Amino acid sequence: MPGTSLELPKDAKINLNFEEEEINHVRGYIFSVISNLLSNCIQYRKNDIPLEINIETWKQGAYTVLSIEDNGIGMDFEDIKSDLFKPFKRFTTGGEGKGIGLHLIKSMVEKTGGKIEVHSEEGKGTKFYIYFKDQKSEYTSDRR
Repeated sequence: MPGTSLELPKDAKINLNFEEEEINHVRGYIFSVISNLLSNCIQYRKNDIPLEINIETWKQGAYTVLSIEDNGIGMDFEDIKSDLFKPFKRFTTGGEGKGIGLHLIKSMVEKTGGKIEVHSEEGKGTKFYIYFKDQKSEYTSDRR
């Protein structure tokens, strides 16, 4: 998407493993999900080690799964899981944001028949699994 950029730290490493090279879904939704999750990876990184992000895709039934994993500060997932996707919820005072990003991407994914799973451990990082339900080509075209 033009006009949008994420600035990775100079020491960041991104590992890619794309078993599926295409996600048949609403293009703007895909962009919003990836942009939000990568922004969170950058924002909630550990400052004492290089940021490492793993991005993978694969096919699972009617879904194309996208996983984004970081080695950041992580979360006490058991403690916050019921509130993680609620609007205006923030779980740290570090970084910027209004606490709306995860709520929005979850809404977009679920609105189109998909789902999101999260695994996180405080001090060890976070991994999001986004299950994009395949959409008809009329929704995935390159309209502007």
